[in-house]
Amino acid sequence: QGDWLLDTLKPGGQLVPIAWGSYSSEQATNASVTVHEVQYPLITSAYLEELARLIDTKWLNVTIDSIFPLEETANAHIKSESHRARGKIVIRVFSELQ
Repeated sequence: QGDWLLDTLKPGGQLVPIAWGSYSSEQATNASVTVHEVQYPLITSAYLEELARLIDTKWLNVTIDSIFPLEETANAHIKSESHRARGKIVIRVFSELQ
């Protein structure tokens, strides 16, 4: 899935993926490229509650560029790919909290 990224690096290059994907260790070895694993935190309700607390106390600030309803997800991707967003792009799944 992400193997095309390996072709963009010079021999001896290093790839640090920031998105989930699969990278062929055989292809990386053949290209003389090192792929580093990125560890993501385990998302639990306690973790989300702590994030909410940090945001509520203004210790953590998240800048929202735009909010799109689920039906306009394609437009959200267009905005993201334009590299013109000045914050996070949110896709609203529900119109109200349920």
